[in-house]
Amino acid sequence: MGLGFTAWMAYLVDGGFTRAWTPWAQGAWFVTMLFTLAMGSRAIIALLGGDTRFAWLPFILLSWLLVAAAVGAILQFAFGLPFVSGFLGALAAVEAWWTWRLPWWFWEGWRARRLRAAIGDRATRIVCGLVALVLAIAAVALA
Repeated sequence: MGLGFTAWMAYLVDGGFTRAWTPWAQGAWFVTMLFTLAMGSRAIIALLGGDTRFAWLPFILLSWLLVAAAVGAILQFAFGLPFVSGFLGALAAVEAWWTWRLPWWFWEGWRARRLRAAIGDRATRIVCGLVALVLAIAAVALA
C-alpha cells in the first residue's frame, strides 16, 4: 500500500500537481513521499527476512544532510565561510562520528558488511576515517 501511494504521489508530481506550490509545501510533499516509501519498504524488507530498521534509512540520511546544510549556512552567515566548506566540514564531522560510534545504519549495512568481510573491521574503520579526513581537507581547501 505504501509503495502504491508513493507511486501515485510521484505521478501527481510528474503531472505538475505541485508546480505552483511553495518550496515548503513541496518539501512537505517530498517528506510524505519518503514516509510512504519507508512504510511500503518495511513490508517488503520484512517479507524477505531483512532488518526492517533499514526502511528508515532515507530519513536518517536526509536528517544528516539537513544538519550539514544548516551548519554550512550558519558558518556562511556567521563567519563568511563558503557554504560548501561548512557543508563538507559538517559531513567530515558526521563521518568521523559514525566511524567512532558505529551506528547500526552505518556499520550493519550490506556495503559495510561486504567491506568488513573483504578487509576486516579495523581496516574498514581506517578507510572510513580516511574518508572523513579527505572531507575535512576538502573543507579547509575550499575555505
